[in-house]
Amino acid sequence: MKMAHIFWSFTVGGAETMLVDIMNQQVESKNNVTLIVINKNYSTQLLSSLDHRVEVVFLNRRVSSKNPLPFIRLNLLLLRKSYSVIHCHNYNLENVIIANLLKKTIVTIHGFNRPINVKNKYFKVVAISEAIENDLKDKGLINIKTIYNGIDCEKIEKKRCFNPDLKVVCIGRLDHKIKGQDILLNAIRILKKENLNIKLYFIGNGSSKVYLMNLVSKLKLMDDVVFYENKPRSELYKVIKDFDVLVQPSIHEGFGLTVVEAMTACIPVVVSEAAGLMEVTCGGRYAEVIRPNTPEKIAEIIMELNEKIHTNIFHARLREGSEYVCNNFSIKNTCDNYYDLYRQCME
Repeated sequence: MKMAHIFWSFTVGGAETMLVDIMNQQVESKNNVTLIVINKNYSTQLLSSLDHRVEVVFLNRRVSSKNPLPFIRLNLLLLRKSYSVIHCHNYNLENVIIANLLKKTIVTIHGFNRPINVKNKYFKVVAISEAIENDLKDKGLINIKTIYNGIDCEKIEKKRCFNPDLKVVCIGRLDHKIKGQDILLNAIRILKKENLNIKLYFIGNGSSKVYLMNLVSKLKLMDDVVFYENKPRSELYKVIKDFDVLVQPSIHEGFGLTVVEAMTACIPVVVSEAAGLMEVTCGGRYAEVIRPNTPEKIAEIIMELNEKIHTNIFHARLREGSEYVCNNFSIKNTCDNYYDLYRQCME
């Protein structure tokens, strides 16, 4: 099968990271795969994780440029290559792809609050969770299918033992208004006042990094919080087991890829009631659940976890959670579901 994946930009994020795994799996299955990046905005680190058999085409458009040439080049490429299916990963690409090509084009919606054109002419709109599917239906869309994101469970190393001093991690884009990292910092401050030996690690970049670093100083947590840059997935899969708790205090979350990865590694997860997080944790069965904007509750749960993580009963629950996510959110399941949709698109 000959397929093209299209992104406006290809920077480090949950959607882009997951797509790397999907494209690598697709070429491993003897498919002809092309990644097309429209804007001159991409991560060389992320691209280095791609299988060498994936063809990458850069159109090098300047962000916000009104020059139509990159879009002309895009459509000429799509016509010349005669792809079996075109897979878009941004909601508004239908405005730059000619109508005839949209008949064999799929778009995946990776998050909430996207201004979707309800009269879109894509073959199918894919939501990465039922929460996003419901959000799209509320906007008037009807031609929707849910295909969950997936991970390569076999590559994630399992947690063997917990640290005497608790190591808490929060992974993802630094955007406190959506991801709630400032709430987590306030929880850490409460725990330090309770004399708990704890250290918080942020892994990721984003628009809130300076704000969060200033908040660390304001809360006098300079010795207790560490900021790491984005890590390649291959490295993250190896080091995630070194942490004791993952906290995802998001206000909104469409899926929660890092939560699935932590659960796979048998690491306890503390998550907000965001709809996507409830889905991946089986309605909160395999997580400690908090309401958004509740630092006191996060602190209370982490204190409780500090005791529970050393019990056999709790370890059994972690193993059960790991089995659950590997059965339901594997990259193989994701690819198989997309293959089925691609075949329908080709009929």
